[in-house]
Amino acid sequence: MVGAWLGMATGQISIDATLARNPGIATDAAKFKEGMVRLQEDAKANPSVLDTFRALAGMCDHPTEENFLKITKADHDKDLRTCQVSSNPFTQEFVWVSDFGNGGSWVVSSQPEGPCGVVQLSRFEKEQADTSGLFWRYIARKAATNPSGTVLPGLSCSAVDQGEYVYDWKKTRSDHLQCEFVEFSPI
Repeated sequence: MVGAWLGMATGQISIDATLARNPGIATDAAKFKEGMVRLQEDAKANPSVLDTFRALAGMCDHPTEENFLKITKADHDKDLRTCQVSSNPFTQEFVWVSDFGNGGSWVVSSQPEGPCGVVQLSRFEKEQADTSGLFWRYIARKAATNPSGTVLPGLSCSAVDQGEYVYDWKKTRSDHLQCEFVEFSPI
């Protein structure tokens, strides 16, 4: 059966021919065809789908530990080439600080939080060359005021990311990520 799925995914076996040869393969032929077309599209866009099916077909034909490990390796290889994207909503209140930098900035109003005493230091700075006042950039930063504290056993407050991240309206932030796939994660 898995061999038939692999054949349909690669286009080597037609979906209609598979349905004709194996009438019990699907209770709803139309839904089956729709699913197989999606599988073919996924396989074209993501060749690792075929790697997993090949490993699974090999396991079905020859159920050995080696073939079982090939299935696991195929999934693991894809996971290593997958980046996860997530977002976390948050709120911040800003206050105007007129003597900050080049004529003032909106600076986050923050109190130390948690065992590390994390203070938010983020700010909005007006674009120097912009006379309209429409263009700003966001600079995200935080600091641990208690670097000798611990968040969890084995996780020191000195490890808190205290880097500065600039989100500029005229520059896109582009980091080189070594991933072929992107998954959207809820966390």
